[in-house]
Amino acid sequence: MASVGLTEEEAIKKGLTIKVNSNAVPEWFNAKRLNVQEYAYKTIIDTDKGTLLGVHLIGPDVEETINFFSLAMFKSIPVKDLKK
Repeated sequence: MASVGLTEEEAIKKGLTIKVNSNAVPEWFNAKRLNVQEYAYKTIIDTDKGTLLGVHLIGPDVEETINFFSLAMFKSIPVKDLKK
């Protein structure tokens, strides 16, 4: 497991307007590369700014993947741009 940023509960306590997405994603590249079904994410998005507040990943080698999301948060890259 790897996490960066706020949890859903922390964002709510701060009074932020959020959207939460979560899903199993065995079709992500790392899951396929490692041939595993146990791969999932949860994102907490600031709906006012359109940026990530927190990301939580479950699966093998997620300590590598979380760095992408950490950089996106640090640079305040809008979620819509991450989807491109």
